[in-house]
Amino acid sequence: MDSNDLLLVILTPDSVREGITEALTNDLVGLLEAKVIHSQTIKLSKQDVINLYARLVNKWFFRAMVHNLTQGSSLLLVLRGDDLFSKIKDVKGTFRFESNKLIVTGLRSKYINKYNPSDLRRSGIKGNKLFYRMFEYRMHATDSQEQTMLQLNQLLNIDGATFLSE
Repeated sequence: MDSNDLLLVILTPDSVREGITEALTNDLVGLLEAKVIHSQTIKLSKQDVINLYARLVNKWFFRAMVHNLTQGSSLLLVLRGDDLFSKIKDVKGTFRFESNKLIVTGLRSKYINKYNPSDLRRSGIKGNKLFYRMFEYRMHATDSQEQTMLQLNQLLNIDGATFLSE
């Protein structure tokens, strides 16, 4: 157990725009038994998204991810707690397709926009806008302490080690 785990979480522009960042933050803090030690509003660029998700650049859905993560301000959080990396995957949940069906679990499920494609089409949303709406999700979280440090440096030009001494 490491009480110096630092976890970077980015609440997406969809979460900011819809005013659910406080509720999401409270859920994260409670479920992870963590403390917010830094929060900051940021605007991600396409290059930031490429850096965050380098392993996904060639996936068919990457264009939608870039669109959704660069469409406005995000809320960046740094959380401190015990065993955060063993807890975060289940807490945030998954967002994936299996057999052409969208599977969403955890907090992503609690806060997902439950869009019906037929309803969106009837309201005039189609093409890329429909595709992007179906891919809205709520958060990005790092998978390791090393990734947290790297992304703090890339996004904020901050040495994450400064948070370890607080």
